[in-house]
Amino acid sequence: MKKNILKNFSYSFYASLLILLGCLLIIPYGDFRQVEAVPRFWWGVGVMGLGFIGSWPIQRVSGKTFWLVAILSRLLLLPMYPGDDVWRYLWEGYIQLQGFSPYELAPDAVALIPYRTEWWELINHPHISAIYPPIAQFGFRLIAAIDPNVALFKTAFILADLGICWLLSRRFGYAKTLLYAWNPVIIYSFAGGAHYDSWFLLPLVGAWFLYDRKRQPNFPISALLLGISAAIKWISLPILGFILWQALRRIGWRLAAITAAIGFLPIALSAIPFCYQGQCRLIPTGSEFVVRG
Repeated sequence: MKKNILKNFSYSFYASLLILLGCLLIIPYGDFRQVEAVPRFWWGVGVMGLGFIGSWPIQRVSGKTFWLVAILSRLLLLPMYPGDDVWRYLWEGYIQLQGFSPYELAPDAVALIPYRTEWWELINHPHISAIYPPIAQFGFRLIAAIDPNVALFKTAFILADLGICWLLSRRFGYAKTLLYAWNPVIIYSFAGGAHYDSWFLLPLVGAWFLYDRKRQPNFPISALLLGISAAIKWISLPILGFILWQALRRIGWRLAAITAAIGFLPIALSAIPFCYQGQCRLIPTGSEFVVRG
């Protein structure tokens, strides 16, 4: 018994130390436009990876240790240079505040020239209008209304990420949730790279837990959460389709139809403010990047 406790403590200590050390090592090397930064970034990620692998044998971990590493590792990467997607988040939130729809005008539109910021040139694919769904756009607008800066956007993504950690730990316990919470890919993606995907993952995880339970699955609420997830990132749509198919098989077509209506409600309602003259241009289908990328 004592040996197991000592092993767990040893694994937890060294895994925590390596993950946090790796975070410190990668902080200066987030700008991948600088070729020399990439191998140095990978050295740091390698250290994080060793810590992550070291966490796999852990059978028990205290809540304090779990949250200390989960929160501190993410906070350490707040000042790190972000990935290039975040500049579009900032821009699309910012121009909404100026009265423009990001679905109507691409960043390089002539009408938007007077509104260009000092970081405008960092926006990727400036000739393409917005591809992010409407609830994501509302999120960008809300944060930009406070202050269009990277740290604030990162904080919003980290909070959703930690919400996922909480949901997973409630369902599976702290030890098993280390696979997500102490994962270098997860830690870097949201806290370092400033990718917004944690927003769509949070309702997705909640939806799946409501579906995959011992009692009868809660199809309506699960579909609603999946609809919110899809209205944040389109990638959740196939999963919504799966839930609707399961509802049709298990609760009949009438209740399945109601479930479908609930599932598509977040997408439909959030799209309304971006629709003009009977057109809702939520996806630039004429874009080569969208069709093939």
